[in-house]
Amino acid sequence: MNPFRSAADRQPPLGKSRRFSKAPASQPRRGQRLELEALEDRFLPAGAIISGFVFNDLNNNGLMETGEPPIANSTIELRNAQNVVVGTATTDANGHYQFDHDATVSTAVQTITKTFTIPATATNFSLAGAIDKFDPALGNLIEVDVVNAGAITSDIRVENTSTSSPSTIQATVAGHLTLTGPGGLTVETDLSQNAGSFGASIYDGHLDFGGTSGKDFGNSAANGTESLVLTGAAMNVFVGTGTIALTETAEASSTASGGGNLLVGVTSTASAQVTVTYKYIADNSLKPGNYTLIQTTEPPGFFDGKESRNGVVLPNPPGTDIIPLTVASWSNW
Repeated sequence: MNPFRSAADRQPPLGKSRRFSKAPASQPRRGQRLELEALEDRFLPAGAIISGFVFNDLNNNGLMETGEPPIANSTIELRNAQNVVVGTATTDANGHYQFDHDATVSTAVQTITKTFTIPATATNFSLAGAIDKFDPALGNLIEVDVVNAGAITSDIRVENTSTSSPSTIQATVAGHLTLTGPGGLTVETDLSQNAGSFGASIYDGHLDFGGTSGKDFGNSAANGTESLVLTGAAMNVFVGTGTIALTETAEASSTASGGGNLLVGVTSTASAQVTVTYKYIADNSLKPGNYTLIQTTEPPGFFDGKESRNGVVLPNPPGTDIIPLTVASWSNW
């Protein structure tokens, strides 16, 4: 017979066990020694561990005892509550098997992106926003990318009021966006864009930003983007529940320049979009819940015997190679 035993443990307590038992493939002849194969669990102090041993249960009591030989190369499956196989293990030379992670969860780097937007608003301004924090239950955060993008849009109007000299006028849209947050977070974005030039005549007698001596350049925009990459302790303010408060400040400095006597009128707005990207590796540890251990094939020369869990033999009917078990949440320890 072969007993098969398992356990699902979380730190702290030690020694929770579940186990199966099995017997030789054919019933023994009179006087033939009955051989059992068992699987027994063992605890490791790292997250949730389901582990154990497959062994020759010499006295067919379903419990692993001193002197009972291990059985190697026995395949054990771990299935979740939806009967999905989340791990497959093969016992080693000591008859030991172990499950310490969910093989269906990818450990490739994943991303979550959060944003907040400030629509076009008359400058200058300082406005608050918020970004959802990274939920540490999702896995291990490895990087936070903060991007501060925006635009200054200005309508620049000019008039050469000199009655004696013409003027070549250059218009420039410019400004500055500053994103600030907890932990000294600062991302500064400078913006500048040529809005055009105009050759103005001497003053034409009409202060209308038109004619031969004036011009309305219309709305022109300067766009810009700056980013900041955070790692290590600098990411701490972004981790947890709730949101992180951020502030966007926008200052416009659009202007026009030229010789002579120049009258300049500027109307400006600014817009911004803050993007925070969390890069993380998903937590593939065994989550709290119900699981099933299944010995998929009887070891050669053995037939099914008893199953046990936590050192207690289960009342399973012969031919059953299944142990139900539960991984408890940390709060239950």
